[in-house]
Amino acid sequence: MTSIVIFTLRFIVAAFLLLIICTDFEQQVIFDKMLLYFACFSLLPIFFQLSNAIDCVIAAFGGGLCFFLLSVLTHGGIGGGDIKLIFTLGLWLGGSTD
Repeated sequence: MTSIVIFTLRFIVAAFLLLIICTDFEQQVIFDKMLLYFACFSLLPIFFQLSNAIDCVIAAFGGGLCFFLLSVLTHGGIGGGDIKLIFTLGLWLGGSTD
């Protein structure tokens, strides 16, 4: 059962990332609505106890803060959608490598 859940979650991540990549490449914008759904689905691994919730939240805020600071330092070279994407990826992936 666990391998099916992991496969499904990885498929969801891949599908969202592919959609975000295509949209960003074509329109040069990452829509908030897509990121909101992506962030909501990030609660699934926590629900199935496949990741540590605190670790994921720390990774999300840490990555988001780093990209926000880069955006400020580059005077808008990194957009808000990129910051929110890194935040959401932090929710999905967490910070640990185990």
